[in-house]
Amino acid sequence: MLFDRNHTSLLNSANIFLWPIIIFLISFVVLIFVKGGPITNDELKYLALSIDTSQEPRILNRYFHVYLQKVFIYFFDDPFLSMQVFWSFLVSLTMALTFYSAILISNSKSLSIAFLSLLFLLIQPLIFRFVGVTYADYTVMFLLALSMAIYLSTDIKSLESKSKSIFFLSALLVLSVKSKETGFVNIIFIFGIIFSNFEKSTFLRLFRYILFGTFLGVLIMALFDGLLLDDYFFSWRFSNIEQLLSFNSGQRERVIGNWYSLITQTDLIIPFTLYLLSLPYMINEDEASHIKFLYLLPIFIILFLTIISGFGRLRIVPRYILPIIPILSVLAANYFQIFNINKFKFSKKSFFLLTAITLISIIFAIILKDASNLINLNGWTPRLLLSNIFYPLLLSLILICFIFLKRESRIFKISFLVLFTIMVLPPLIALPNNLLYSGKLFNDRIQPLKDFGNYLKLNEKTIIILSADTQGYRGALIPFYFNAKISCSDPGDNLPILCANDENKKNYSSYFDENGTTGKDGGFDYAILTMNSYINNWKEKYPSNEYVVITNDDKKYMLICRSEMCKN
Repeated sequence: MLFDRNHTSLLNSANIFLWPIIIFLISFVVLIFVKGGPITNDELKYLALSIDTSQEPRILNRYFHVYLQKVFIYFFDDPFLSMQVFWSFLVSLTMALTFYSAILISNSKSLSIAFLSLLFLLIQPLIFRFVGVTYADYTVMFLLALSMAIYLSTDIKSLESKSKSIFFLSALLVLSVKSKETGFVNIIFIFGIIFSNFEKSTFLRLFRYILFGTFLGVLIMALFDGLLLDDYFFSWRFSNIEQLLSFNSGQRERVIGNWYSLITQTDLIIPFTLYLLSLPYMINEDEASHIKFLYLLPIFIILFLTIISGFGRLRIVPRYILPIIPILSVLAANYFQIFNINKFKFSKKSFFLLTAITLISIIFAIILKDASNLINLNGWTPRLLLSNIFYPLLLSLILICFIFLKRESRIFKISFLVLFTIMVLPPLIALPNNLLYSGKLFNDRIQPLKDFGNYLKLNEKTIIILSADTQGYRGALIPFYFNAKISCSDPGDNLPILCANDENKKNYSSYFDENGTTGKDGGFDYAILTMNSYINNWKEKYPSNEYVVITNDDKKYMLICRSEMCKN
C-alpha cells in the first residue's frame, strides 16, 4: 500500500508546477534560517570580486557565478548574510527543479518518484554540510538542474519544442562554462535534442537556434562585463583566455585516486548504485533516445573531470562533483519506476514487517549517531563505519538479490525495499547535523574577531598580525567582517599572517623581529594570537609601554594592541 496509487490521492491530485513551488518555498525558508558561513578562502575570493568587481583573468571562468552573487550582495549590507541567502536560493531552486524533473521522467501524475529524488538529494552531505558556503560548484549544479528540467520538458517529436529548448540550453551552456569548467557537460543536453529522432532536414534549423542561444549567453556576459568592468570583451579576449589556461596548467602533486573511487567513499554511492543497476534497461529500443542521453550525463561528467584532472592542475576534490547530484538523484529514483516498485502493493503482513524494520533501523541509526565515543574505542567513527562497512555490506546484499531473485517477484521487491530503507536512514537522520556543520566551523573561525570586536577599529591604514596557528584563513574574513579595505597575506611555513593595504604589505619582514614570528615594537596596530603562540613567542616582549595585552573570555586567544586604541 505504501506506493499504491489508491492510497496516494493527495499526491496524484497535485499540479505538476505547484509542488515544485512548494518545495522551493519550504526549503528556502528553512535554509535561510540555518546559520552557516564561509569556511575556506575560495568562496571569499569570489565574494571579494562580487563586492568590488575587478578584472581577474586567472579566474575568467568564474565570472557568471561572481555576477550572480553580486545581485544578492546588492540587497544586503552584511556580506555573510548575502552568501547565506544566495546559497539557500541556489540549493532550494535545485531541489525544486530536481523534483520537477523526476515528475517528468516518470511520465506519471504520482509524485512518489519525485519525493524519492528529493530523498536522494537530502542525504548528500556534499550539499548540506556547507550552508552559506557559496562555491561556484553550487551555481553549476543549479544551472545543470535547470537544463535537465528544460530538456525533460521538451517534446522530442516537435521541431518547434526542440528549437525553443535548444536555444535556452545553448545560452545556459555558456553561462555554465562561465561559472566553472564543469559546466561544459551541459553540452550533452544539446546533443540529446539534436540526435534524438535525428532528421537531416531539421539539423540546420536546430543548428541556427544553437548559434542564437550561444549568442544570447555571450551577450549576457558581455553586458555584465561592460556594466561592471567597463570592458565588454573581458570574458572573450584571447589574452585573458590565455592567462586562464596558463593558470590552470602546469604541475601538481599527484595522488592515487579517481572520481569513481570518490563517489564510492561518499553517500553518493547509494544513488550511483541504483543508477548503474538501471543502465542495462536503457538498451531497450522502446526507451526514448533522449532519455538515454540523460543517462549518459553522469558518465560524461566523470569522463570530463578525469580528462581535465589528467592534463591540468585540477585535483580530485569532492565538491567538484556536485553538479552530478541532481541528475543522479532523478535517475536513481527512476529505478523504482523501471521495476514498478513504486506501484507495488503490500500485504498487511509485508507492510507491518517493513514498518518494524524501518523503526528498528531508525533506532539503530540514532544509536550510531550518538555513540561515536563507543565506536571510537575500536578506531571507528560513524562516518568511517558507514563508508567502510555499512554501505558495502548492504550493497552486496542488494547485488545478491539481483543475482538470485526475479525482479518481478514479491520477495525481491520486499527485500530490496527493506535493504534500501536501512541504507538511507543513517544519512537521512544525519541531515540536521550536516546542516549545522558549516555554522559551527564558521563560528569557530570568526570567534576571536567577535571577542575582540570592541577593540578592533580597522581602516585602510591598519596593520594587523595573526599568528599562523590561529588558522590563517581567518585573516581572509577580516576585510568583510570589519568592512576594511585591507587584505591578508599568508607566507606559509608557520609564519605569521600580515593584514594591511597592498602598499604596506610589500615589505613583509620589516614588521617582525629577526626571529620572524614576533612583531616589532611600534610596527603594527594589532596582533591576534593563540595562547600557545603568545607564550612561546610574544610573552617576553609584550605587554610593553606602547602595547597592552587582552585575553578573551575562554582564554584561547590574546589580543595585543596599541594602548591608545584599546582604551575602554
